[in-house]
Amino acid sequence: MIDAETEHHRRVAVALKETSATLETLGTIGREITASLNIKDVFGALHRHVHHLLDASSFVVYLLDDDQRALNMVFGMELGQPLSQIIVPLDLPESNIARCAREQQAVVIHLEPDNDQKTLIPGTLDTRSLLYAPLIVCERLLGVMSIQTSLPDAYGERELSIFLALCAYGAIALDNAAAYAAAEASQRRADQALSELRQTQGELIQREKLASLGSLVAGVAHELNTPIGNSLLVASTLRDESTQFLQQVQQSSVRRSDLERYCQSAAESSDLLMRCLVKAADLIARFKQLAVDQTSDLRRSFDLRTGCEDVVLMLSSRLRGAGHQLEVDITDGLIMDSYPGAFGQVLSNLIINAIVHGLDGQMHGLISIVGRPKDKQHIVLIVKDNGRGIQAEHLERIFEPFFTTRFGQGGSGLGMHISYNIVRSILGGSISVSSPAGEGAIFEMILPLYAMEQRLGI
Repeated sequence: MIDAETEHHRRVAVALKETSATLETLGTIGREITASLNIKDVFGALHRHVHHLLDASSFVVYLLDDDQRALNMVFGMELGQPLSQIIVPLDLPESNIARCAREQQAVVIHLEPDNDQKTLIPGTLDTRSLLYAPLIVCERLLGVMSIQTSLPDAYGERELSIFLALCAYGAIALDNAAAYAAAEASQRRADQALSELRQTQGELIQREKLASLGSLVAGVAHELNTPIGNSLLVASTLRDESTQFLQQVQQSSVRRSDLERYCQSAAESSDLLMRCLVKAADLIARFKQLAVDQTSDLRRSFDLRTGCEDVVLMLSSRLRGAGHQLEVDITDGLIMDSYPGAFGQVLSNLIINAIVHGLDGQMHGLISIVGRPKDKQHIVLIVKDNGRGIQAEHLERIFEPFFTTRFGQGGSGLGMHISYNIVRSILGGSISVSSPAGEGAIFEMILPLYAMEQRLGI
């Protein structure tokens, strides 16, 4: 009696020791499996530990497809060899795999030696014991995990508990890996979209630069028309007088007064011609500098007043055509070491914005540009018009890309956005807008006299 009782206690102690060791092993396995975010590594770890803890000649993992209508074999091994992938419809009545998924309960099957249903089991071994368990996370079915062996009655309560624990760890790991893969895919799509957006933005910025350069070309053509036209008039007049004087010489009818009159007229014509040509040459030189600045990112020192006047000069024909005036009031001697092309593009955008939006539909509008030193390192430049102003609900959006109140009328909605980015990223300053009632629109820029090195990526 005592020996029997002692043997019973010994067996209980051994069972408890084995259970404790198994639980400790499962805890270690669980930490390893759930720590991986790679789905292939999760499959490999599950396969390895299943063989360590249970008798399993076959190990298969099925996952629900996106439509929740079928189970796809995503991993299957039998005696170290991969199994052919299969798809099991969820509503297949004779499938134990589908039944396990539908009922979300473990299924244990022990077959008799003469059972003729072995064709339903993946692989080629003579299978006697099968164990299926659902992969569930937060009441959400992910799929089914199964093991099989040729040993009879191989899966009892202990084996079922171990397998369910492995399924729980596996479900968490697979869900984490799927979430990580989805996050990586989303990040790749976002990076691709951002890359395409930056490329598109770069192309649009180049188009804006070319459009601005086109305005300069039109402006200089109009400004050159006057001195060149005057030069042609003076030259043609001088030619006619020279022809007439030559005829008098050939006829020997030249008097002293005729010679003096011709010489005086030639001197006056030459002086006027020189002034017109010098003005044309000056316009061309200024246009060349503006063109270089507008189409490049060169940094140089320039006088703020002169830089503003050059831009205004190139837009003067557009201002006159619209019937508006522009006044420049900038303190003399404000020398900036910055990017004149970028600065000119911003100023040009602000002036054109005032013409197209602020003063649209009205005559005799006034645009003023006022520049003053703010401190020893900065200047403040204000571009103001006396137009209709900006509606309060538009003020916060005016620097947003593609925001325009002239949709479908040729406005790209990029002019102010590009100007904002240029001021912030290239000129190293700030720009703000206000529109007090009855005072039009006021754009204020605070710019450093010495710009930081240009930062890319606007």
